[in-house]
Amino acid sequence: MLWFTCSAPGTEPPGGGRAWHGDNMERMPKHAPLARGVMLGLCIAGLVGCGGGGGGGNVRSDPPPAPSTPETPVTSPVTPPVIPPVEPEPEPPRTDVPPPVPFPGLDAHLTITGADKVRIRNQADDNIRPLFIAAGLNTVHPGLQVPGGNGWGITINGEPPLVGDPAGEGTKVALIAGGGSVGMWSGGVTSSARLMFAKILPNRDDGTYRMPANGDFESMADHYATQRADIVNVSTAVRWDDPAAGDGLYRAFSKLAASGAVMVAGSGDEGRSQPSQLARLPFGASDPNRLRDAWLVVGAVSSEFPDRMHGWSNACGVAKDSCLVAPGDLEVPDPQGAARGTVVGHGTEYAPAQGSGAAALVL
Repeated sequence: MLWFTCSAPGTEPPGGGRAWHGDNMERMPKHAPLARGVMLGLCIAGLVGCGGGGGGGNVRSDPPPAPSTPETPVTSPVTPPVIPPVEPEPEPPRTDVPPPVPFPGLDAHLTITGADKVRIRNQADDNIRPLFIAAGLNTVHPGLQVPGGNGWGITINGEPPLVGDPAGEGTKVALIAGGGSVGMWSGGVTSSARLMFAKILPNRDDGTYRMPANGDFESMADHYATQRADIVNVSTAVRWDDPAAGDGLYRAFSKLAASGAVMVAGSGDEGRSQPSQLARLPFGASDPNRLRDAWLVVGAVSSEFPDRMHGWSNACGVAKDSCLVAPGDLEVPDPQGAARGTVVGHGTEYAPAQGSGAAALVL
């Protein structure tokens, strides 16, 4: 079975709950955009162990939450939420955490999760359109299918808006979610989806860049809401200090949700008990657009011990009812080109990529 779990990792060892093995693979209704509907579809598909919980530690499987009744989306917030601009104080490191896995294997994202079996029975619809929000994408990589005109970018620090992906992180994430086979690597979780991407961060973000309140991100959301993006993958860290920037992000993602998209955000790499500033965006005191109904958070577990949370991965915390976990140690084709072989990556950003690919299988 896939070691996604519809729960935040809890402190108790696995067991006591049910796991859905999913020989009864079913696709979600075409117009079922809410996150809870996608989570239920993943449970039915056998792509997740389903349950509830919070905190950090081991993964727990419990019965799946009941699906919520879809509500009519609101296109603009009545009262924009005020997102605290200050990150929490550093927490002491968690104990009993697994080390990075040096050689996770070419197909760890498929065999550990069970997606290899599900993928054979139920490939994604060719019309599914995942959007990857990152620092860039190598659109000419042989493992990616990016139709012309499916890129969007903003000029940051004088960098051209569509400059490729020098750091390679956006390309690796896209390969894991929806890449085709390259050499001995058998492809991502799904390989039929037509990818779209948006560059919203500097080429090599050292963690100091903060999203400004200049409307650029909302313009991107307007564009892709019109293009009907189905899944919005945000594996990268998006940070801001200005509350107006947080309000703008909330409005932008609300527009995408209103157009039918599901957001899949990484929980972050700070090793905290709460998800990152972006991942917890809709889980504040005010969520007038019910953005959380279209929002999934994904943390990272070890590829060697998939019942144990990685020490660097933030736990699900306030997002516990909309949270999954997936392996955070993966081997993928080199993002700069297939001729360069493969690279091994460690990080929470690879977990939501698997969540996005799995969502494409059930939408």
